[in-house]
Amino acid sequence: RRLTYIAALMRCFPGRNKQDTGDRPPPPAGMANCAHWLDAELRLLKPRVLILVGQMAISRFLGPAALEERVGKSFGKRPVMIRCRILRVRIAGSTCPRIATVSSRRSRSSPSSVQTWPGEISTHLLRRTHARDPGGAGARHEAVDDVVRKAGSRGHRSGQPVLRLCEQGQARRRGGERAGRPARVRLQHHRGAVAGGRDQAGEGLSRDQGRRPGRGLRNLQRDVALPAFFGRREGDRVVIEGGDARHLARSLRARPGEHIQVVDPDGLMLTVRLESVSALKVEGVIAAEREHNPEPTRHVIVGISHLPAASLELVLSRCTEVGASAFHIVQAQRSVARGARQERWQTIIREAAMLAGRLRVPIVAGPSPLAEVLEERPNPVMLVRGAPTPLAAMPRPREVTLLIGPEGGWTEQELTMVSDQAGLGPRNLRADTAAIVATAIAAGL
Repeated sequence: RRLTYIAALMRCFPGRNKQDTGDRPPPPAGMANCAHWLDAELRLLKPRVLILVGQMAISRFLGPAALEERVGKSFGKRPVMIRCRILRVRIAGSTCPRIATVSSRRSRSSPSSVQTWPGEISTHLLRRTHARDPGGAGARHEAVDDVVRKAGSRGHRSGQPVLRLCEQGQARRRGGERAGRPARVRLQHHRGAVAGGRDQAGEGLSRDQGRRPGRGLRNLQRDVALPAFFGRREGDRVVIEGGDARHLARSLRARPGEHIQVVDPDGLMLTVRLESVSALKVEGVIAAEREHNPEPTRHVIVGISHLPAASLELVLSRCTEVGASAFHIVQAQRSVARGARQERWQTIIREAAMLAGRLRVPIVAGPSPLAEVLEERPNPVMLVRGAPTPLAAMPRPREVTLLIGPEGGWTEQELTMVSDQAGLGPRNLRADTAAIVATAIAAGL
């Protein structure tokens, strides 16, 4: 339970109004939602002091009387109501920080008497431990008054950012103000929240563990190879648009001057130095190029039965990495899944092609009946458990269509539709496993 409830934390309605105060009136739905959560938090926190901050504080659209009435109905008492223009926070090391108000004006008179402080109100974090306050009642009013007197003598500086952790407080904490006692304090580093006993100064992660200014693309805190991107070559320049540009700008946080790998469909891997990076378009200059031809010599079309989503997506991804040239979803008689998700399937294939450094992105077609697939695709070979001829011993034309059955297997009618049948051994394999193994064998890996 906190001693102070800062109503400013509830007035998150950014924008600009005519007075250019940085706030705009919330819509009616936002006001109702704010009132609902305000009631819930007041019942939970049971504050003794309410600080109403800013030009559009909660009391402006709920009303001071309404705000005090809510608190009075919940707890049978009225809190201290303070209104100010700017709130300034000052940090002090503490095992269990609690906020206390700092102002020279407090009132408990009437429900509508909210005191106004025409400047900044400084706040201070008080130390409070559970041993000293087992009931969770918070700091005493005498402690609040003491902080009020000290803050009044210190005054304030104009232009202090709202709710800013001032540099002086951070410096004192780093200097080991409480070095004799292991403290649990808030960290300055954005990737940590609390420091334990081994970090008494509260510095958080070491400098080399964070994001260094000279570091390259974000790579999950370890040096791993980034995928090669697909781009459009324009002379000695490369342009990347669409989802790849968003991925570079937002996920990988690419910056101008960094280098990435871009695949040229003509059989080249380009090293590109970025010049401009945005979520809409990424442009760069070709710094180097080398030959790159990872495509298999055989054209393997994977005719996979319509499997459940997880298994089918695994087949599309892994077979693309292995070297599949195209996919055709077969709606077999025992297929459980229904419907087409072409956009998602193509996205999965594209991501796998980027990871594998493929020159081209395979195309997925279907779902189609088996008879239609046999008419459109050349040299079909059906994988059947227990077939006398293994797939590795089959003739290897330059273009082949592998037909992998559903989880329940092919029906007798479907088996009679294909004359060339091959097996992968005496063991019973899952459909997704069989597709990956068969693609690797047919591609000649």
